[in-house]
Amino acid sequence: MSLGRFINYDGRIIRSNTPLVTIPEFLSWDHYANIDIRVSKEGIIYSQEIWTDMIRKSGILGIEIPDTLLLHQRFEREVLRTAHQNDCEDGIFKITIFPEKHYSIELTSTPINYWELKREGWWINIMDYSDMLALPYWYRHHKVWEPIKKVALEMGFDSFLITNKDEEIIEMLHGGFFYVQNKQLYYVGDPLHMNAISQQIVNHYTLESGKIIHQLSVPKETIITADEIFRFDNARGLQWVLAIEQRRYFSMIGKQIFRWLYQRWEKKATGQSISLH
Repeated sequence: MSLGRFINYDGRIIRSNTPLVTIPEFLSWDHYANIDIRVSKEGIIYSQEIWTDMIRKSGILGIEIPDTLLLHQRFEREVLRTAHQNDCEDGIFKITIFPEKHYSIELTSTPINYWELKREGWWINIMDYSDMLALPYWYRHHKVWEPIKKVALEMGFDSFLITNKDEEIIEMLHGGFFYVQNKQLYYVGDPLHMNAISQQIVNHYTLESGKIIHQLSVPKETIITADEIFRFDNARGLQWVLAIEQRRYFSMIGKQIFRWLYQRWEKKATGQSISLH
């Protein structure tokens, strides 16, 4: 749901309470792609990478990119136009690509600065929803996991790790995730749907132990005994797991990667000074 007064629909800035399409049209658009992006006072964070991610994911889903968003500069312009109309200098915007070359850009959250390390971690649980895993990835994450996230919050958890019929964890409600064990860094999740920030980490970040190992699934016992569990969100930054049941986790490698991401992005930014809190 949009928090702003205005949304950008197909390049037109309209009030957020304006009906976009008829109900039959909306129902026919069950197949769509969306991404989140962070607008900050220092610029759009990892804009180029997230735009590339949008192009890639839309192609996977067979959705044609609207002409207005085909070039990165135009994409940035439309996001910033939407931010300006909502008087928002620091917020999360959702870009949704519908079939037939339609799109919308809307303000969904106005959180604290992206480059602030949060002290509080997530409380999560491991859940069996193996009967849902036969559904397409995009359908699970748009239609199934969204309401399950509300269930998690009602139970006092920030997210769930999802197991398959073999009791191996394949993803988090929020997507792929990282874990650390014996100083080795792993990524668990579907590579086709890895977000732009995680791609930067998997492709370019290395530890003394070597490159990141990618896994499609991981035994539940391995996660319980891991040293760290965390994920990175395109628009929200580092989200690290504090506890599963009675097990507590560190947050050291995750924070190191967070600082590395900041330094990598700063080189591409305008040169303005950004402080880590």
